[in-house]
Amino acid sequence: MSDNDVDIFLRRTAIDDDGNSFYDRYTDAFKAMGNANLAVHEFGKTFERTTDKKGRLAYVTKPGGAEFTANIIAEVGSESQGTWLRAYPRKNPPNLPFGDDHSPHRMVIGARCPTAPTSDMSQLWGDFLGCLDETRETDQKEELSADQKLKVTEWTSREDDNMDKPADIILLRMKPTYEKPFGNTVSTPRRVRNSRARPSSSGEGEDVEMSGADSAGSTRKVGDTYSPDMLPDHKGPYFSHEKSRLVQRQIKDENGNLIAPHELYVKLTEGTLFSAQVSLSTYINKDHNPRFMDSKVYHVNVEKLTILDKGDGAPWNPPSPDLPSAAPSTPSKRARDPAVDSAFDDLSPSKRARTA
Repeated sequence: MSDNDVDIFLRRTAIDDDGNSFYDRYTDAFKAMGNANLAVHEFGKTFERTTDKKGRLAYVTKPGGAEFTANIIAEVGSESQGTWLRAYPRKNPPNLPFGDDHSPHRMVIGARCPTAPTSDMSQLWGDFLGCLDETRETDQKEELSADQKLKVTEWTSREDDNMDKPADIILLRMKPTYEKPFGNTVSTPRRVRNSRARPSSSGEGEDVEMSGADSAGSTRKVGDTYSPDMLPDHKGPYFSHEKSRLVQRQIKDENGNLIAPHELYVKLTEGTLFSAQVSLSTYINKDHNPRFMDSKVYHVNVEKLTILDKGDGAPWNPPSPDLPSAAPSTPSKRARDPAVDSAFDDLSPSKRARTA
């Protein structure tokens, strides 16, 4: 066990003067949350599916019909457990280089049960998993009843891929890493207009330049945008982003300061304890080739995230990707052995009759 492992273990198992452990304050807070706690929800009773205007399956509260959101507490897992904090997708998309017009890239946290949990924390974590797995189980029964065959990507997974064991990882998908600016991209002459003085807004900000470790966390705003090249692995011919920008999301450190996109590599290390507000969505992608199954993909989406305790893992240091090498071309028609053709021709009845 490393010194960092010992530090985490000692911090999180320490008992205060009131006899409470580090985790007790959080499990008590989740018990007091009511319906803001994902663990108390049951699909079909407290929330249900609907179809939004984009055609995806969204989840809403029942009754009420508001967007379904809830809170969880978890720990950042390893890459083998599903975490993917990189500037590029896990699988190469078609038509590289990777640029503005590709499908959104989302970083992923493979969320696991916190280190050295109390029994209450273990129960809470198990109930998060249970809520999601029960929802998927309901869908699976409907698919079997309708004889519907789908390639499914679930929102939970198993660290060792052993399907005989229950899921122990929740795959949390961040908001898109890159976004193109909204509005008219064609330059038009700017007109001089009257304006009124207004207090500063906390909405979308302008591009800001930052260098190295700074204290800008308190001055950042959700919606600020940055150059994609601020990500340490956003380098080389693999990328062709021109208009897309990194976007400041509502992700905060232990002190309540916003974490810029490039700082996620250092702040969200393996073992980091965090709370997150999540929403749910499901996508059904039709495959136009009848030989292949349609796919169904479940997303647990991170709306907000706050770090509660630092992790013990090293900062993520992913390599910059390379463009895949082109496979050697295959000739459409290879040269044939003329001796084989000649021998075949010798077998023709007319030729054999002449030589008889």
